[in-house]
Amino acid sequence: MQEQLPALAGSGVTLRPATPADDEFCYQVHKAAMGEYVTAIWGWDEQVQRAFHDRAFNPRRWQIIMAGQADIGVLDVDYRPGEIYLARIEVDPGHQGRGFGSTIVSEL
Repeated sequence: MQEQLPALAGSGVTLRPATPADDEFCYQVHKAAMGEYVTAIWGWDEQVQRAFHDRAFNPRRWQIIMAGQADIGVLDVDYRPGEIYLARIEVDPGHQGRGFGSTIVSEL
């Protein structure tokens, strides 16, 4: 179930539901945002990372983070009884450091 975050209005950040067409975008954001960390800890194996993404990608639950008209990141939130579980938030490095992720996390 996707919830809306009403306080995002006016922040410059919007969310839209992911679609199957967003699959490659989501993978590329993951690679750009997390590739350095994955490489440092486990080593980047393209085949392993692609398989992990294929298993994890869920357009029924994932949302695309937007700034203006630009897709800039990925959000996966699971609303559970009594808790909100932030499973994934990844912002493309070209858009990091501008408060987009902080705004979303604060609103959650």
